[in-house]
This record gives sequence, structure tokens and C-alpha cells, in this order.
Amino acid sequence: MKIITQQLAYPDWDERHTCDSCRYLGTITDSQAEEDWMKDHPFDLFFCGGKHWTLIARFGEAGDYFSGASFANPKNWDGKPRLILYEAAKLAIEMKLLTQAQLDAA
Repeated sequence: MKIITQQLAYPDWDERHTCDSCRYLGTITDSQAEEDWMKDHPFDLFFCGGKHWTLIARFGEAGDYFSGASFANPKNWDGKPRLILYEAAKLAIEMKLLTQAQLDAA
């Protein structure tokens, strides 16, 4: 079960780990996550619309993160998918920050 909220799980990292082009998408917690350590762990999701757009899933008190548009595109999942980044992509598309065509091209 995925739960998406509009409250940062790691607010201390908000200013230090984003830029003016980054847009907060929401925080997701997924009890069905692909790896055990990720289950029920909150991830703050961002879309960065800079020159080279990307998606970011930030987690942990130390500011760890996953990022990369290609990791959000299911056609590139030859290893372990980053479903958290795919969720970020779906939210960015819903918010009209990203198009399906842009994701498909990543």
C-alpha cells in the first residue's frame, strides 16, 4: 500500500539538497517496496526541471537519495527497478511538470 502525503519527512534537508528548479512532489511510504529496508520508509520526492531534468527520492537523516530520469523509466529496468522514482515520475506527470514523452525518451 502506498501512502502519499504533502509533508516532508526530512525537512532539514529541504534547503540543502534542492535548487530553485526543484519542485516537491510529496512524500511516499510504500509497504510493498522492492527491497525490505525500503518498506514503510518515507521518501521525499522531487522533480528538478533544470536544463537536464531529473527525479529525486530523498531518504534518511544523512540526506541519502536516488536520482536519475532513466531509473524512473520502466524500459530501462534491466536490473532492479527504482519504483520510488517511477512514482515520482507519475506524480510529476500528474502535476504537468513532465510529459510521458519526456519520460519515454529518458
